[in-house]
Amino acid sequence: MSNPTPQSAPPSRALRWGVAGSVVVMIAAAGLFYYASQLAAGKRQTNHNEIAVTIHGHACEPNALTVPAGHASFRIINRSDRAVEWEILDGVLVVEERENIAPGLSQVINANLLPGDYAITCGLLSNPRGTLHVTPTAESDAQAKAKPSMVAFIGPLSEFRVYLSSQGGALVKAVTVLQQAIAAGDLGQAQALYVPAREAYQRLAPASQRLAELDNAINARADYFEKREQDPAFSGFH
Repeated sequence: MSNPTPQSAPPSRALRWGVAGSVVVMIAAAGLFYYASQLAAGKRQTNHNEIAVTIHGHACEPNALTVPAGHASFRIINRSDRAVEWEILDGVLVVEERENIAPGLSQVINANLLPGDYAITCGLLSNPRGTLHVTPTAESDAQAKAKPSMVAFIGPLSEFRVYLSSQGGALVKAVTVLQQAIAAGDLGQAQALYVPAREAYQRLAPASQRLAELDNAINARADYFEKREQDPAFSGFH
């Protein structure tokens, strides 16, 4: 005669309340996520002042823009297959930029632009640059007349020049010993020297990042080059 199958004990009241509470939390979290996503989507739809720029593999659409002076918002949409950057350049100076825009996503750049002609980068550093023409307005003309005299900047600029000179010397020294360790094949020493060299550069980054060619040579990511790590133009810390 077989033994009767033992009956499992009914779940305790605490366990039932715990399960019910978890379900409620999940439903509430889902509701909050939906609300937040709808709110964000609504903001994007109602912001008609954003200028959309789509980055493809080797070009931007559009790649020639004209805007009035003052505040401008650009929504940069990445339709390429790698992380990219988009920059507004005044000669070699970076006016505004967004780095590491992931494939399929977008980011907004807010810029306060003076009248004039600018260049814009588009994804890969080897891609053709676009143009940004900023037309004057009555407000920009009034602001130009109210600019302070350059004499007011002599003292602060002199102090900043001394700082850049001293920090630049520290960077050269740190990178030299790092390069020597790499050339000698001493991986452990190179790893130990990388952080001090990187820290030395970060102290200069606010200035160097304003110079596009300099920052691209020192700090650009491999994704910004056609052949990534194998690209001859890829250099610097990364």
